[in-house]
Amino acid sequence: MTHPRVNRSFNSVNAEQLARVLGPWSREGVIYEELAAAIRYVINDGRLQPDTRMPAERALAQYLGVSRNSVAAAYGLLRTEGYLHSRRGAGSYISLPPRADTPRGVTWAPDPAPAEIDFAMACLPAPEPLLTQTVVECAPELARHTDQPGYDLTGIPSLRKAIADRYSRRGLPTLPEEIMVTNGAQQAWTLLLRLFVANGDRVLMESPVHPTVHNAIRHAGGRPVAVSVGTDGWDVDMVRTTLLRARPVLGYLMPDFHNPTGQVMPAQARRAIAIAAREAGTRLVVEDTVSDLSAEPGRLPLPLTAHGNPSRIITIGSMSKVCWGGLRIGWIRTTSTLIDRLVRVRESLDAGNPIVQQYIAARLFESYDELVITRRRVLTEQRGTLIGALRDHLPGWSFTEPAGGLVLWADIGRPASSRLCRAAAAHGVRIPAGPRFGMGGTLENYVRIPFVHPPETLIEGVRRLAVAHQEVCDRSKAARLDLHTV
Repeated sequence: MTHPRVNRSFNSVNAEQLARVLGPWSREGVIYEELAAAIRYVINDGRLQPDTRMPAERALAQYLGVSRNSVAAAYGLLRTEGYLHSRRGAGSYISLPPRADTPRGVTWAPDPAPAEIDFAMACLPAPEPLLTQTVVECAPELARHTDQPGYDLTGIPSLRKAIADRYSRRGLPTLPEEIMVTNGAQQAWTLLLRLFVANGDRVLMESPVHPTVHNAIRHAGGRPVAVSVGTDGWDVDMVRTTLLRARPVLGYLMPDFHNPTGQVMPAQARRAIAIAAREAGTRLVVEDTVSDLSAEPGRLPLPLTAHGNPSRIITIGSMSKVCWGGLRIGWIRTTSTLIDRLVRVRESLDAGNPIVQQYIAARLFESYDELVITRRRVLTEQRGTLIGALRDHLPGWSFTEPAGGLVLWADIGRPASSRLCRAAAAHGVRIPAGPRFGMGGTLENYVRIPFVHPPETLIEGVRRLAVAHQEVCDRSKAARLDLHTV
């Protein structure tokens, strides 16, 4: 098997870090086979990223307390299977064997045929009748401004002030001139990439991550450097190692109800990562789109942005998750100096923000606290329904109950996510496979399920997933029997 030439890798794990990722692994069988199986598992579920340099055989053997021959045999088996490749004198690197059933792209375009139950989009419906009432109330105010050009690159004053005031109430003193309104959080991220990233620059991101984050890095000419977010959250030691080794110019993190894992970054980890980013010279971009959707208000740690200067730790937010995606209202919180630079970047891309939506958004902020309370109550009920349905119909799946946000990240127990999602489509359920959130085909053990639907839809969707899952299991069993017969 041939492999592409590997340039210098900026991801690496030492023996201690790898042992921590592997956790307890069985030594009851043949040692090298058991070790290879443990490493293979954490590669497939995305905890170790492609092109990560593995520890030397001798160092790993000493740390694990096994013979060097056992580690060498495990590495050899993984090379044969396509999970490792080596360069003379440069060590062993993680790779992935080709799979016919694994999607290689990370696109997020909706399927042309709508599904009966859509578990792909993690979006709440518009808050009615509040939205319609707000539109009607804004009409007279809009009429007083229609004699103006209507082009706006930074945001109308009332909306910038409403956003700034909300951050100030959360313990982050913010002035209106430190807010730039954008067409959603995705445009905010794209503008920041345009400003800071030159072709070939390294950009830190999490894995799993929403595909649009990864796509935007690629389209900006950046080189993604991934750090894993697992069932235990962020491994701060590995994040720090990656920052100091790769020295990325920019990093993207979602510390509150991470999409898709639902994890919340602890306060100590926020401080440590902020310090490491400062030492590495990396600007951090913090996504803050679902922070208000906590099942336990007041329990979130201080925002990551509080641990650094707003020119070095930049926040992007949006009304899409709490209010409605159709508004297309996002923003950037940073210094006024950086906003001036972002305006010059934006001038070449679009004519600015839609005025009508901004007036509606500014008026919605007057009822924002009440809306957040309503959304939390509904989401808490729907999250409980989803968890109950999974335990009833798919008891073999495992997951960590999210403390907020919009989604649940489930381990389906086998590397069959892509097959499951294709089978689910035949039953009228659209759901993205785990690899859409990873790099190079990892995360085949996972699916993301949003709890944004009414309880009856969630129950029926999970029931259909259970049927599709059984079909996948039956086919796998039949294939193994056929192979054994041959």
